[in-house]
Amino acid sequence: MPENLREPAPDWHEFEQELRALCASKAEEFHLLGYERITGAEVWDCVMRQCKGGHVPLHELVAAILGLTIGRFMNFATISAWQEADEAWRV
Repeated sequence: MPENLREPAPDWHEFEQELRALCASKAEEFHLLGYERITGAEVWDCVMRQCKGGHVPLHELVAAILGLTIGRFMNFATISAWQEADEAWRV
């Protein structure tokens, strides 16, 4: 299909409420695995960082949420904690 006939991908901002609910569902999945302190907001932060701040099409953002593993999330949480500690020392 020629580029000029393709419909533009929907902007994910229109679906942010649904995407955040999906993140909450992913957090609940992690709770079932024994990681009870993970929140939907933390999953959202992880996915936003993974997806270059949300500069991706809607389908890639959904795939990132659904495909997020506990290992990838824990890597994100560890790196975030180290970065916060490093920033605290610089102040």
